[in-house]
Amino acid sequence: MPEGNCDFSGRGRDYFLTVIIHLVLLTALTAGIYGPWAMVRIFKLKASHTRVRGRTVRFTGKGKDLLVSSLLWGLLIVVTIGIYTPWAACSFLRWKAANTWVEERPSEFTGSGVDLFFLGLVHLLLFPLLTLGLYLFWGLYRIYAWKEEHTRYGGERTSFGAGVKDFIKVSLLSGVLNVLTLNIFSPWALCMLYRWQIRGLMVGQGEGMVHFPPVKTPRVLLLLPPAIGFLFAWWLSTTLTHYLETGKELFQGQLIKGSAPGGSGGKDAQRVRITMSGKQSEEQKTPAAAKDMGQGRRTLGIFAPPRPRDEEESKGASLELRLGRIESFLLKNPASPDGFYSRGWVHQMKGDLDKALSDYNQALRLNPVFVDAFFNRGVIYVQTGKYELAVEDFSSALKHEKGSADAFSNRGSVYFQQGKFELAIQDYTSALKIVSDDPDILYNRGNAYVENGEIQKGKVDLIRAEALGQKSASEPLKRLP
Repeated sequence: MPEGNCDFSGRGRDYFLTVIIHLVLLTALTAGIYGPWAMVRIFKLKASHTRVRGRTVRFTGKGKDLLVSSLLWGLLIVVTIGIYTPWAACSFLRWKAANTWVEERPSEFTGSGVDLFFLGLVHLLLFPLLTLGLYLFWGLYRIYAWKEEHTRYGGERTSFGAGVKDFIKVSLLSGVLNVLTLNIFSPWALCMLYRWQIRGLMVGQGEGMVHFPPVKTPRVLLLLPPAIGFLFAWWLSTTLTHYLETGKELFQGQLIKGSAPGGSGGKDAQRVRITMSGKQSEEQKTPAAAKDMGQGRRTLGIFAPPRPRDEEESKGASLELRLGRIESFLLKNPASPDGFYSRGWVHQMKGDLDKALSDYNQALRLNPVFVDAFFNRGVIYVQTGKYELAVEDFSSALKHEKGSADAFSNRGSVYFQQGKFELAIQDYTSALKIVSDDPDILYNRGNAYVENGEIQKGKVDLIRAEALGQKSASEPLKRLP
């Protein structure tokens, strides 16, 4: 390390009691009020162990003066939303220098808040952000060097030659040892920093005395942040282009606006709405439920097929093309729950329920709170007559999406299939609290009321459903007294 004409002889044990008792313990016990007095004790210790050109150094500052000034600086920082911080730092350095005497001559600090503001903006904020924190050590060193170059010890010219490599070594070693010793090493770390700082000072003028050149940021470091920023922008652009080209937007859970097959849109626009037409025998329940899956005004799947791009898609090849895109996506992203969910949706649309069920299971293994996978898997269980499992899945969907009218409605329809009409009525009622004038749910609840023996309530719901456009409601109304 380049050395100047100053020296520091302090050792960690000399600072142990001051740091641990005064700076840590007493400051904590007084909620920070004792902090300025603790800092003054540290400054006096440092001065007593410092020699500038062989001359003694003493510190004359007082804790109460630092407390009053700190309160004022803190207030201005708060009022200016932090903007005053560089000016507060310069005021502190100016106070510290004025109370640092080299024999009988005070020191002085000449830095300005404006310079420190822009220096900090570039070296402590902009460059560290652009380099993902890699530049931070150099930025701290740059601020430290600026501070020393603007401090005139004993009123004499001062230059700074301590190297950045040694600063990084001291910082890393101190950080590791402080962590390992629960900060007990901090007094020794403080002395390591003081020794590095003071031995890098060249103070005064005289024959044969050669001052260090001003510390400047190497050009390679100035070029590093823009280069990293350019590489990041290139990577981001390439990645986004790749995702767009491979249809990645289909796997981000975003709705594609427009008409879905068999549906007219809405909050849950791509989920199946089960509609019930009356009580069925056990052997009729499964086929009737399967038949009704396509009759609701809402369709399943979080990803609605896009509008046809060409004649081939408009003639029925859309699902196969989509399946090919999903297969390609899953080859590159084998742990994507959205990918498995989307493939399950296509299989379900094609009628391959076993494949769809397998994909929904995998999606839920990768993402245990995947609401739409619970929802659509519940629909498959209804289609295959596994009503208890369907109830579990619709209940899981409601656990994570309490405001889903379709989940309430579908679970109510499963209860209806099981002959649990009171539970069905409760779920349909919960759904109607969310969407009060939904003709499908009114139709379902009307049928449930009728099957439960509450004829008049059923008629009211069926009449409302018919008035709102549910054409099937006229049939059960004809059979009612």
